[in-house]
Amino acid sequence: MSNPLAGHTSATGFSSATGLRDGDGLTSPSLTNPYEALHGNGILRVADGGYGGTRNATGSGTEGHVAVGSGGGLTVSGGYAVLDGIVYQFAGGPGATSTATTIGTTSNHSGSLPSPHGSVAKKAYCVIYVAADSGKANIKYEFGTLADTASETPQVPNTFLNLPGPDNRKTTVLAILLYEVSAGGALTASLNTPTVYDKRTFIRPSPLYLHHMTKGAAGNVTASNAFDDSSDIDGIYSSPSAGGFGASPFGGMWQTHSPDGHSVLMYSAVRSIGGSPARATWRLAPNEVKVLTTSSNQSVTITGPNIWIITTGAAITLNPTGTFPHGHTVEVYHAAGSHNLHFDSGTLNQNVTINQYAKFVYTGSAWAKLDLHTVS
Repeated sequence: MSNPLAGHTSATGFSSATGLRDGDGLTSPSLTNPYEALHGNGILRVADGGYGGTRNATGSGTEGHVAVGSGGGLTVSGGYAVLDGIVYQFAGGPGATSTATTIGTTSNHSGSLPSPHGSVAKKAYCVIYVAADSGKANIKYEFGTLADTASETPQVPNTFLNLPGPDNRKTTVLAILLYEVSAGGALTASLNTPTVYDKRTFIRPSPLYLHHMTKGAAGNVTASNAFDDSSDIDGIYSSPSAGGFGASPFGGMWQTHSPDGHSVLMYSAVRSIGGSPARATWRLAPNEVKVLTTSSNQSVTITGPNIWIITTGAAITLNPTGTFPHGHTVEVYHAAGSHNLHFDSGTLNQNVTINQYAKFVYTGSAWAKLDLHTVS
């Protein structure tokens, strides 16, 4: 994909650019736009998932590209942007363009427009940005204060950072334009040839990479080292540096390992929203099948196998051990052997005889039988 920092730090752009090289100027979107991107606000490019296509293009027709026409008319190439976690289509979406913005004429602006001025040519910046305002194709602009460059430095406007749209207050800047307004002229008389600075940021939410979290060294998958509960997350550091995830309203997801050293994806959240928080931790994926011949009792754990195919060499028990969430299921097939196979010997004590299949679910307080039948 194109580098999101290209318009900010390498001084590359359309006509010329602001950047961070020696001798370059620096404008505030080079700081505020990456901050927005750190919060997840920016352009979400469809092409970033198409590795066989053209993913590095940033020119005309690509998402968020701004081209300047006569009289302040802009052509904005459409795309999708994420603002405060919400996906918005702007300028008609990928492959489309919007020409509905004319600087100084159309009403899709924040702040006020400058008035006609005196006998000295002045310069001003104009910010083009994506905002949550469907009535304006989610494209808005803000014109800065005119400045006499002999004694003043043009300032990038900033009202859009506080009041960008009707409700959602997050933005992402597409470009800033530097205009020179001729002496004695109205704003709309001098909007043909601005310098365009590309300030786009492209966010990349996928794929999501997950470590294998273990209480031991990397690769140590001893069963006791698995992170199978929110308390394990909070207990990474001891008091007074222990975490507060378990008491928070947030959900969290992480990857750990099973007792057999296989990958397990976990999810922890407050199940009963609005009441007294009751946090649980679920095993999301993958299902793990355990096929074994044994004469020994077996333990069922949250991170361990949830599907068992067992040949018994003696009477055995399959006992749930540790904490389980509401809805956790365990499947058992007694494939061979002439011995008893009891599930949850302490309470339910269900015998799964030879050639029987059983399915059990945890109700939040006890194990219950969902299915028990002979496999033909």
